[in-house]
Parts: sequence; C-alpha cells; structure tokens
Amino acid sequence: MITSLRAAGICLWIEAVLSGQANPDELTHACGSVRVRAKEGSDEDTSLAVFAAKLPANEHVFLVLTRPGDPGPLESVPLLTSEAIQAGCAIALTARSVVLMPTEDSNLWLSAQAPFSVKPPLDIPDALRLLKRTLRETIDDIEALDVAGGRERIEDCLIKNGRPSTPDDWDPRRHELLTMALALEDVLLLAKQDPGGTVSASAFAKRQAELDELERLVRRCIEAAVSSTVREPTA
Repeated sequence: MITSLRAAGICLWIEAVLSGQANPDELTHACGSVRVRAKEGSDEDTSLAVFAAKLPANEHVFLVLTRPGDPGPLESVPLLTSEAIQAGCAIALTARSVVLMPTEDSNLWLSAQAPFSVKPPLDIPDALRLLKRTLRETIDDIEALDVAGGRERIEDCLIKNGRPSTPDDWDPRRHELLTMALALEDVLLLAKQDPGGTVSASAFAKRQAELDELERLVRRCIEAAVSSTVREPTA
C-alpha cells in the first residue's frame, strides 16, 4: 500500500502546477518519473507532468486517504470505493470526473472515470487547531507507548520517512499541518504496534479505539494540507 507521504507529495505537486506555484519540470524533479495510464482503453502511459499540465484551469484536486472502514471524503460507486480502499488512496479530479489510484508500483497510477463526489477538506487553520487540541486530549494514550523502548524506533521512523519537498512559496500553514500530521501518523503506527501501559483487555480496546479516531483525523489533516481549497462540496 502506498504511503501517505508519497501520496501527499504527488497530490501537492499536481495542485501546485494547477495553481501556478510550480511548473511541470519541477513536479518531475520532486516526484520522479511518475506515469499515468487509463484503467480502461489505451495502455499507453503519460507522464504525470504532462498529465498535470493538460488539466483545465477550473480543475480541483483532492487527496483521499482510504482505509477499511474509512473511505475518507470520497463517495462513489461501490467498485471504485473498494478499489480506492485497496490502493490506500485516490486523487480525485472533480472537473474531469477522474480518479487516480496507485498501483503496487507507486510510480504508476491508473486513471478511472466514474461518478463521484468529494466532501471539501478541512479549512487549514481549523485543521491545525483541531489536530493540536485532539492531540492534547489523547496525549495519555500516546505516552502509554513504552518510551524507553520506543523513542529510538520513533526517531528512526521519522528519519527514514522524511518529508515531501514543497514549492518554495508554499503556504507555511499547509507546511506546518502536513509536517505535524505525517509525524503524528508515524508515532501512531508505532503506538498501535505496542500495548503500552494497558493491563486489561478493556483498557487496550479503549486505547486502540482512541488511536483509531486520531488516525482518522490525521488522514483528514494530510488531505487538507495538499488538496485544493474549496468552500462548497464539489460533485
């Protein structure tokens, strides 16, 4: 399954080309040789840079991070939703009614045309406030991770995963939100792999449920950081 880091990086650079903050060559430099292929019909590949350059000016781009039980803001036919969940993410292009989904090779994305709607992402300032507040409210669960044994794993995880490159004039609030959400996602992954200080089945279940809820919020914040800004639902 593609990582949130990789999916977010590709989406933010498509959006940057659309908004005029970057050109296609900069997208290629940041994302590598990513290709797009129609899911049905032609088996010819198009570079992501060319694909992004040909998008209409009124296009809006939305990242959707999907997991079993959490299809995210994407609402579509069951088959497309199921495929997006299996892929781990989708990038929705509303003007063209096209959804991009990664293959096992994160450098090859398939484009599918299907009816769908996307709920608008969280407002950036609101997402930052919500993430910080929720983190404070659930900090006990995060600290339940065995710090003595987990600190090195956390630091190693953060170093290995890194952060996506962004355009020079990218909104600093988006950068803060994306950096915080990706870092927290790494920590949550480790926290869920360790029972922490829980000593009973009920305490463990409560901790897991709270971590699941925080993970969903983190995904919504990553989506908001890299997606187009739209105030109204887009269909």
